[in-house]
Amino acid sequence: MKKMGIVVAALGVLLALNGCKQQPKEPTPEQIIKYITTRKVVDLTHEVTDSMPVWPGFKPPIRKNLYTVEKDGFFMNVWDSVGEHIGTHIGAPAHFGGERQLQDIPVKELIAPLVVIDCTDSVNANPDYEMTVDDIKKWEEKNGQIPEGAIVLMRTGWHKKWYKPEEFVAGTEEGNMHFPGLGLEAAKWLVQNRKIVGFAHETLGTDHGISTTFEVEYYLLGDANRYQVEVVDNTDPLPEKGALFVVLPPKFHDASGFPARAFAILPEPREGVDDSEFKDWDLWDIYQKYLKNWEWVDCTHLVTDTMPVWPGFTPPERVNLYTVEKDGFFMNVWKNVGEHIGTHVGAPAHFGGKYQLADIPIEKFVVPFVVIDCTDSVKNNPDYEMTVDDIKAWEAKYGEIPKGALVIMRSGWGKKWYNKEEFIAGTEEGNMHFPGLGLDAAKWLVQNRDIVGFGHETLGTDHGISTTFEVEYYLLGDANRYQVEVMANVDKLPEKGGIIFVGAPKFTQASGFPARVVAVFPPAGK
Repeated sequence: MKKMGIVVAALGVLLALNGCKQQPKEPTPEQIIKYITTRKVVDLTHEVTDSMPVWPGFKPPIRKNLYTVEKDGFFMNVWDSVGEHIGTHIGAPAHFGGERQLQDIPVKELIAPLVVIDCTDSVNANPDYEMTVDDIKKWEEKNGQIPEGAIVLMRTGWHKKWYKPEEFVAGTEEGNMHFPGLGLEAAKWLVQNRKIVGFAHETLGTDHGISTTFEVEYYLLGDANRYQVEVVDNTDPLPEKGALFVVLPPKFHDASGFPARAFAILPEPREGVDDSEFKDWDLWDIYQKYLKNWEWVDCTHLVTDTMPVWPGFTPPERVNLYTVEKDGFFMNVWKNVGEHIGTHVGAPAHFGGKYQLADIPIEKFVVPFVVIDCTDSVKNNPDYEMTVDDIKAWEAKYGEIPKGALVIMRSGWGKKWYNKEEFIAGTEEGNMHFPGLGLDAAKWLVQNRDIVGFGHETLGTDHGISTTFEVEYYLLGDANRYQVEVMANVDKLPEKGGIIFVGAPKFTQASGFPARVVAVFPPAGK
């Protein structure tokens, strides 16, 4: 009996050890950051042009070129007649009477699990098709329950008609267009039973084209306070489940929506990535267990008509066209939208580089970030330039800056945003006094760490007294990197260990554009 007891005890130990081996190892924050920033990214955004399809009665925006590299040393446009519901765009709940304007949508809702319900065959048979509850239930029979807080995308193949505007619009006026949409019962079922945060599709409207009552949008946006992402491109590569959807609109104030950058992060790795470390990892699982519960910081200032801008520039003007009370829906158009105002992306072409805004590879907008704190140096000298020594001091403390990161200079300047005179700190080019990146530091970061770009809190990457802009000519022009300027809430970011999501609308022939920038990182101590 004693021997039997020993055998039983030994078996128990072996079973226990085996059970331990089967338990999944808790991933580290570093592994999660590496995993997310090495996934494939699919751009779902149509390019905004002056000839693109728009809703009947609306107009495409007008690009006005102000400066060229050949004539002025840099390239820049301003845009007029920018409608809030053109191209790939987000429609805020307030568009149809909901409580939230664009600025009110929490950033946590802008990145979510993506569910793709394929209605292509039904739409091929009937262009006026409406997604049904049966379509949703068939998806769930195949793929499992739609997770709470997901974005549901209706795949129809309609995006392939984009370059044939007559086929894409499929009509001449409201009520006689023929494109598919979401059915009302399906909209109610998704909100009430699966608590989706939003709905995305490829056509001009969430209601199908022959609707004159827009009952789905009045319910989805107005009653249910959800958002919509319209005119989505390139849905073919998307899996039915397992990807993340990202929609990043600039933060225009009192807006019913705005053209946005939409993209999907896929479960599979980018080309050339050794993915053996992440065998059997599940992107949705990583999002639900970790990313969703990390800290999320919106690094974007609100675009208003009184915000600080570069001397000689002027803020945009909001022109209200429709109100819910008078017209049944709310919408503005924007005049004088400069490409380098507020929190914005500066494309390499701004200073002679190869990439215009639409050319920047989309995966460069989902990257690790590091923050190099120069606040004390800036307090002593507002004209301070970040040095190679600052970078090496950071690395001595935190380790090597990862390849392909966005490096952010923290200066404390963002706290001056609501005091225009202090933020601009001057009256004209060359006499402003704010900090920037030094040329030697810029070269070191590109040549030794292969950064994707540089972010900061001020009006310029060169310090304010510069008249030669040698850093931007090198960083954007020679090195073909992008910059993220006038960032907000940099004081809330850790110096190491996070993911930055950057999104600027895909305006054609653009040197940059106001953008939405979101940082996600593990809570302190995790």
